[in-house]
Amino acid sequence: MPKLLLLLLATCLLLGFAAFSFSAAEPNRLVQMGAPVSVGDRDDAVQVEIAALGEHEWAGDYYSGDGLGVNIHLSLAPTAGVVATWTGCMGLYGSNEGIVTPQPDGTLQLAFHQPNRKGFGGFDDHLQPVIWGERHYLIPVNELEEFVSAINFGDEPRRGAHGFFLLRRGDEQKAIEGLPNLPTRALAHIRSEPLLLTPVAVTLVERVPTDGWCTETFRFEFARGSADGVAEHMSLRPSDSRHYERLTIVQAGAHHASGELRRVGSTCEEIGSPDTSWEFSTGAYQPNVMLPDD
Repeated sequence: MPKLLLLLLATCLLLGFAAFSFSAAEPNRLVQMGAPVSVGDRDDAVQVEIAALGEHEWAGDYYSGDGLGVNIHLSLAPTAGVVATWTGCMGLYGSNEGIVTPQPDGTLQLAFHQPNRKGFGGFDDHLQPVIWGERHYLIPVNELEEFVSAINFGDEPRRGAHGFFLLRRGDEQKAIEGLPNLPTRALAHIRSEPLLLTPVAVTLVERVPTDGWCTETFRFEFARGSADGVAEHMSLRPSDSRHYERLTIVQAGAHHASGELRRVGSTCEEIGSPDTSWEFSTGAYQPNVMLPDD
Protein backbone atom coordinates (compact mmCIF):
# COMPACT_ATOMS: atom_id res chain seq x y z
CA MET A 1 0.00 0.00 0.00
CA PRO A 2 2.73 2.56 0.87
CA LYS A 3 4.37 1.94 -2.50
CA LEU A 4 1.04 2.53 -4.25
CA LEU A 5 0.53 5.80 -2.34
CA LEU A 6 4.05 6.94 -3.26
CA LEU A 7 3.39 6.04 -6.88
CA LEU A 8 0.13 7.98 -6.88
CA LEU A 9 1.83 10.97 -5.24
CA ALA A 10 4.66 10.93 -7.76
CA THR A 11 2.17 10.66 -10.60
CA CYS A 12 0.20 13.64 -9.25
CA LEU A 13 3.36 15.71 -8.93
CA LEU A 14 4.43 14.88 -12.48
CA LEU A 15 0.99 15.68 -13.86
CA GLY A 16 0.88 18.92 -11.89
CA PHE A 17 4.28 19.98 -13.23
CA ALA A 18 3.23 19.10 -16.77
CA ALA A 19 -0.02 21.04 -16.40
CA PHE A 20 1.88 24.05 -15.05
CA SER A 21 4.38 23.93 -17.90
CA PHE A 22 1.59 23.58 -20.46
CA SER A 23 -0.50 26.41 -18.97
CA ALA A 24 2.50 28.75 -18.93
CA ALA A 25 3.10 28.22 -22.64
CA GLU A 26 -0.52 27.77 -23.70
CA PRO A 27 -1.73 31.42 -23.81
CA ASN A 28 0.73 32.48 -26.52
CA ARG A 29 -0.09 29.45 -28.62
CA LEU A 30 -3.82 29.96 -28.18
CA VAL A 31 -3.56 33.66 -28.96
CA GLN A 32 -1.88 32.78 -32.25
CA MET A 33 -4.65 30.29 -32.98
CA GLY A 34 -7.39 32.78 -32.09
CA ALA A 35 -8.73 30.64 -29.23
CA PRO A 36 -10.16 32.10 -25.98
CA VAL A 37 -7.53 33.36 -23.52
CA SER A 38 -7.44 35.94 -20.76
CA VAL A 39 -7.77 39.61 -21.67
CA GLY A 40 -4.27 40.20 -20.29
CA ASP A 41 -2.68 37.47 -22.40
CA ARG A 42 -4.48 38.68 -25.52
CA ASP A 43 -3.36 42.24 -24.85
CA ASP A 44 0.27 41.16 -24.42
CA ALA A 45 0.19 39.44 -27.81
CA VAL A 46 -1.60 42.35 -29.50
CA GLN A 47 0.94 44.88 -28.19
CA VAL A 48 3.86 42.76 -29.43
CA GLU A 49 2.34 42.58 -32.91
CA ILE A 50 1.48 46.30 -33.01
CA ALA A 51 5.10 47.15 -32.16
CA ALA A 52 6.39 44.78 -34.83
CA LEU A 53 4.02 46.07 -37.53
CA GLY A 54 4.91 49.74 -37.25
CA GLU A 55 2.59 51.89 -39.35
CA HIS A 56 -0.53 49.94 -40.34
CA GLU A 57 -3.82 50.91 -41.95
CA TRP A 58 -5.88 49.92 -38.89
CA ALA A 59 -3.86 48.03 -36.25
CA GLY A 60 -3.16 49.96 -33.06
CA ASP A 61 -4.49 51.23 -29.74
CA TYR A 62 -7.74 53.24 -29.87
CA TYR A 63 -9.70 55.29 -27.35
CA SER A 64 -13.11 56.88 -27.07
CA GLY A 65 -14.78 58.44 -24.06
CA ASP A 66 -15.29 61.46 -21.84
CA GLY A 67 -12.66 60.72 -19.20
CA LEU A 68 -15.36 60.06 -16.62
CA GLY A 69 -18.01 57.34 -16.94
CA VAL A 70 -17.06 56.26 -20.45
CA ASN A 71 -13.49 55.21 -21.25
CA ILE A 72 -13.29 52.59 -23.97
CA HIS A 73 -9.89 51.21 -24.92
CA LEU A 74 -9.62 48.88 -27.89
CA SER A 75 -6.39 47.36 -29.20
CA LEU A 76 -6.22 45.14 -32.26
CA ALA A 77 -3.81 43.53 -34.70
CA PRO A 78 -4.33 41.23 -37.71
CA THR A 79 -3.00 38.00 -36.17
CA ALA A 80 -3.05 38.50 -32.39
CA GLY A 81 -6.68 39.69 -32.37
CA VAL A 82 -8.52 42.28 -30.30
CA VAL A 83 -8.87 43.23 -26.65
CA ALA A 84 -11.40 45.77 -25.36
CA THR A 85 -12.05 47.33 -21.95
CA TRP A 86 -14.60 49.83 -20.64
CA THR A 87 -13.74 51.68 -17.43
CA GLY A 88 -15.46 54.50 -15.58
CA CYS A 89 -15.65 56.27 -12.25
CA MET A 90 -16.79 53.03 -10.55
CA GLY A 91 -14.07 50.84 -12.04
CA LEU A 92 -14.21 48.18 -14.77
CA TYR A 93 -17.59 47.96 -16.54
CA GLY A 94 -16.67 45.42 -19.20
CA SER A 95 -13.80 43.61 -20.90
CA ASN A 96 -13.51 41.14 -23.74
CA GLU A 97 -11.08 39.58 -26.20
CA GLY A 98 -11.28 37.80 -29.52
CA ILE A 99 -10.17 37.68 -33.12
CA VAL A 100 -10.36 40.14 -36.03
CA THR A 101 -11.61 39.15 -39.47
CA PRO A 102 -11.21 41.72 -42.29
CA GLN A 103 -14.22 41.70 -44.60
CA PRO A 104 -14.24 42.02 -48.43
CA ASP A 105 -15.77 45.52 -48.13
CA GLY A 106 -12.87 46.75 -45.98
CA THR A 107 -14.72 46.58 -42.65
CA LEU A 108 -13.53 44.59 -39.64
CA GLN A 109 -15.63 41.93 -37.93
CA LEU A 110 -14.68 41.32 -34.29
CA ALA A 111 -15.54 37.90 -32.88
CA PHE A 112 -15.45 38.25 -29.09
CA HIS A 113 -15.07 35.08 -27.06
CA GLN A 114 -17.11 36.22 -24.06
CA PRO A 115 -20.78 37.27 -24.20
CA ASN A 116 -20.85 40.81 -25.59
CA ARG A 117 -23.93 42.68 -24.46
CA LYS A 118 -25.03 45.71 -26.42
CA GLY A 119 -24.80 49.09 -24.76
CA PHE A 120 -23.32 49.66 -21.31
CA GLY A 121 -20.21 47.56 -20.76
CA GLY A 122 -20.29 46.08 -24.28
CA PHE A 123 -18.43 46.76 -27.50
CA ASP A 124 -19.28 47.32 -31.15
CA ASP A 125 -18.17 44.33 -33.21
CA HIS A 126 -18.43 45.57 -36.82
CA LEU A 127 -16.12 48.50 -37.52
CA GLN A 128 -15.24 50.66 -40.49
CA PRO A 129 -11.60 51.81 -40.54
CA VAL A 130 -11.52 55.49 -41.54
CA ILE A 131 -8.37 57.40 -42.42
CA TRP A 132 -8.47 61.19 -42.33
CA GLY A 133 -5.15 62.76 -43.16
CA GLU A 134 -2.78 61.28 -40.59
CA ARG A 135 -5.60 60.17 -38.30
CA HIS A 136 -7.06 56.67 -37.96
CA TYR A 137 -10.59 56.07 -36.69
CA LEU A 138 -12.66 52.92 -36.16
CA ILE A 139 -16.34 53.76 -36.67
CA PRO A 140 -19.16 51.27 -35.99
CA VAL A 141 -20.79 50.49 -39.34
CA ASN A 142 -24.20 51.47 -37.99
CA GLU A 143 -22.88 54.83 -36.70
CA LEU A 144 -21.37 56.28 -39.88
CA GLU A 145 -24.11 58.93 -40.08
CA GLU A 146 -23.51 59.86 -36.44
CA PHE A 147 -19.83 60.37 -37.29
CA VAL A 148 -20.79 62.58 -40.24
CA SER A 149 -23.04 64.61 -37.93
CA ALA A 150 -20.14 65.02 -35.50
CA ILE A 151 -18.08 66.42 -38.40
CA ASN A 152 -20.86 68.81 -39.42
CA PHE A 153 -21.28 69.96 -35.80
CA GLY A 154 -17.53 70.55 -35.39
CA ASP A 155 -17.05 67.78 -32.80
CA GLU A 156 -14.68 65.98 -35.20
CA PRO A 157 -11.85 66.25 -35.98
CA ARG A 158 -11.43 66.66 -32.23
CA ARG A 159 -8.70 68.71 -30.60
CA GLY A 160 -8.04 66.39 -27.65
CA ALA A 161 -8.14 62.74 -26.67
CA HIS A 162 -11.75 62.77 -25.49
CA GLY A 163 -14.48 62.09 -28.02
CA PHE A 164 -17.15 59.53 -28.76
CA PHE A 165 -15.57 57.75 -31.72
CA LEU A 166 -12.58 55.42 -31.50
CA LEU A 167 -9.45 57.32 -32.52
CA ARG A 168 -5.96 55.81 -32.52
CA ARG A 169 -4.10 57.01 -29.46
CA GLY A 170 -1.94 60.04 -30.23
CA ASP A 171 -3.71 60.81 -33.50
CA GLU A 172 -5.59 63.71 -31.88
CA GLN A 173 -2.29 65.57 -32.25
CA LYS A 174 -2.02 64.78 -35.95
CA ALA A 175 -3.14 66.86 -38.90
CA ILE A 176 -6.15 66.23 -41.09
CA GLU A 177 -6.34 66.94 -44.78
CA GLY A 178 -9.29 66.97 -47.14
CA LEU A 179 -12.16 64.70 -46.17
CA PRO A 180 -12.14 61.28 -44.47
CA ASN A 181 -12.25 58.17 -46.67
CA LEU A 182 -15.81 57.30 -45.67
CA PRO A 183 -18.08 55.15 -47.83
CA THR A 184 -19.56 57.24 -50.65
CA ARG A 185 -23.08 57.43 -49.23
CA ALA A 186 -21.94 58.75 -45.85
CA LEU A 187 -19.32 61.05 -47.38
CA ALA A 188 -22.03 62.78 -49.42
CA HIS A 189 -23.68 63.96 -46.19
CA ILE A 190 -20.73 66.07 -45.07
CA ARG A 191 -22.12 69.52 -45.74
CA SER A 192 -20.47 72.79 -46.70
CA GLU A 193 -23.72 74.68 -45.93
CA PRO A 194 -26.17 73.78 -43.15
CA LEU A 195 -29.57 72.32 -44.01
CA LEU A 196 -32.34 73.93 -41.92
CA LEU A 197 -35.48 71.96 -41.10
CA THR A 198 -38.74 73.04 -39.47
CA PRO A 199 -41.18 70.32 -38.32
CA VAL A 200 -44.70 70.12 -39.67
CA ALA A 201 -45.87 68.15 -36.62
CA VAL A 202 -44.64 67.32 -33.11
CA THR A 203 -46.05 64.53 -30.93
CA LEU A 204 -45.26 63.31 -27.42
CA VAL A 205 -44.76 59.54 -27.84
CA GLU A 206 -43.40 58.48 -24.43
CA ARG A 207 -43.26 59.82 -20.87
CA VAL A 208 -41.22 57.98 -18.23
CA PRO A 209 -41.40 59.47 -14.72
CA THR A 210 -38.94 58.00 -12.22
CA ASP A 211 -37.70 58.95 -8.77
CA GLY A 212 -36.66 62.58 -9.13
CA TRP A 213 -36.56 62.51 -12.95
CA CYS A 214 -38.83 62.55 -15.95
CA THR A 215 -37.90 61.66 -19.53
CA GLU A 216 -40.13 62.58 -22.45
CA THR A 217 -39.64 61.48 -26.07
CA PHE A 218 -41.05 63.61 -28.87
CA ARG A 219 -41.59 62.64 -32.49
CA PHE A 220 -40.98 65.29 -35.16
CA GLU A 221 -42.25 65.08 -38.73
CA PHE A 222 -40.47 66.98 -41.53
CA ALA A 223 -41.52 67.67 -45.11
CA ARG A 224 -37.91 67.09 -46.24
CA GLY A 225 -36.21 63.78 -46.89
CA SER A 226 -33.39 61.92 -48.57
CA ALA A 227 -33.81 63.99 -51.75
CA ASP A 228 -32.77 66.99 -49.64
CA GLY A 229 -29.84 65.25 -47.95
CA VAL A 230 -31.61 63.89 -44.86
CA ALA A 231 -30.55 60.37 -43.80
CA GLU A 232 -31.50 57.87 -41.12
CA HIS A 233 -29.32 58.12 -37.98
CA MET A 234 -28.37 61.70 -38.85
CA SER A 235 -28.35 64.11 -35.92
CA LEU A 236 -29.86 67.60 -35.93
CA ARG A 237 -29.48 70.32 -33.34
CA PRO A 238 -31.91 73.13 -32.53
CA SER A 239 -30.93 76.47 -34.05
CA ASP A 240 -32.06 78.18 -30.82
CA SER A 241 -29.10 78.05 -28.43
CA ARG A 242 -31.51 77.81 -25.47
CA HIS A 243 -32.18 74.20 -26.44
CA TYR A 244 -29.29 71.75 -26.26
CA GLU A 245 -30.95 68.40 -27.07
CA ARG A 246 -30.14 66.72 -30.35
CA LEU A 247 -32.70 65.07 -32.58
CA THR A 248 -32.00 61.78 -34.36
CA ILE A 249 -33.59 60.98 -37.70
CA VAL A 250 -35.24 57.55 -37.38
CA GLN A 251 -36.90 57.35 -40.80
CA ALA A 252 -36.19 59.11 -44.09
CA GLY A 253 -38.18 58.82 -47.30
CA ALA A 254 -37.50 60.84 -50.42
CA HIS A 255 -39.56 63.85 -49.28
CA HIS A 256 -40.44 63.06 -45.68
CA ALA A 257 -38.47 62.33 -42.52
CA SER A 258 -39.23 61.54 -38.89
CA GLY A 259 -36.98 62.21 -35.94
CA GLU A 260 -36.99 61.69 -32.19
CA LEU A 261 -35.78 63.95 -29.40
CA ARG A 262 -35.60 63.22 -25.67
CA ARG A 263 -35.96 65.86 -22.99
CA VAL A 264 -35.18 65.33 -19.30
CA GLY A 265 -36.30 67.29 -16.25
CA SER A 266 -36.70 66.85 -12.51
CA THR A 267 -40.47 66.72 -13.12
CA CYS A 268 -42.55 66.09 -16.23
CA GLU A 269 -44.30 69.44 -15.78
CA GLU A 270 -41.09 71.45 -16.01
CA ILE A 271 -39.83 69.90 -19.25
CA GLY A 272 -41.98 71.88 -21.66
CA SER A 273 -43.16 70.66 -25.03
CA PRO A 274 -41.40 71.57 -28.29
CA ASP A 275 -43.62 72.69 -31.15
CA THR A 276 -43.54 73.40 -34.88
CA SER A 277 -41.78 76.73 -34.31
CA TRP A 278 -38.55 74.89 -33.52
CA GLU A 279 -35.90 74.96 -36.24
CA PHE A 280 -33.16 72.35 -36.60
CA SER A 281 -29.81 72.41 -38.39
CA THR A 282 -27.50 69.74 -39.73
CA GLY A 283 -24.51 71.99 -39.14
CA ALA A 284 -21.73 72.26 -41.73
CA TYR A 285 -18.07 71.31 -41.82
CA GLN A 286 -15.57 74.14 -41.70
CA PRO A 287 -12.28 72.77 -43.11
CA ASN A 288 -10.20 75.57 -41.59
CA VAL A 289 -10.79 74.17 -38.08
CA MET A 290 -7.82 74.88 -35.76
CA LEU A 291 -5.94 71.80 -34.58
CA PRO A 292 -3.45 71.48 -31.68
CA ASP A 293 -0.39 71.92 -33.90
CA ASP A 294 -1.76 75.08 -35.58
